[in-house]
Amino acid sequence: MPEQSEQQGNSSLDANKYVIAAFLFFLSWGVLFALGSANQALSQAFSGTPILNIFLPIPQFHSPMYLLMPVVGFFFMFFLVDWVNRFFKSRHGFSPLLPLLFFALAFIAFYIALFWYIGNYTLLAGRTLTLDEASRMFVGRFKASAYYLFVLSGLLGWVSRFALEKIKL
Repeated sequence: MPEQSEQQGNSSLDANKYVIAAFLFFLSWGVLFALGSANQALSQAFSGTPILNIFLPIPQFHSPMYLLMPVVGFFFMFFLVDWVNRFFKSRHGFSPLLPLLFFALAFIAFYIALFWYIGNYTLLAGRTLTLDEASRMFVGRFKASAYYLFVLSGLLGWVSRFALEKIKL
């Protein structure tokens, strides 16, 4: 009998953490939605700020993909932290290197995909694609894509998982 009450205590603690995680998800999704909705005003206000100009403007949510990619990105990174901790048998998932690695790999993956995508079109048009051409198009297409929302929500998922770990219930 005491084991059952201990297990129920642990499951209610886990349930509380999942409720808080859902709240953090809706909060981060709301922040991304608000920033995407205020796209024009923010891009004019922060056009001269070098650090914020990297992340802003966020694309507007004008299709279902833009609405659903933050869900996938947030929970991918949220659960990746626990997987990394179990795999390495340590707390490497809470290291700031994980979101930096995630961002770098996502950036590289999008560059490779864009290079092959545009390369196919230029090959069909009978010309060649240079790295310089692909690099010029990269930032604009990256920041206008739903994949950018996936990456940003993944970073917010890591921040939420880190914050959830620091909350003492």
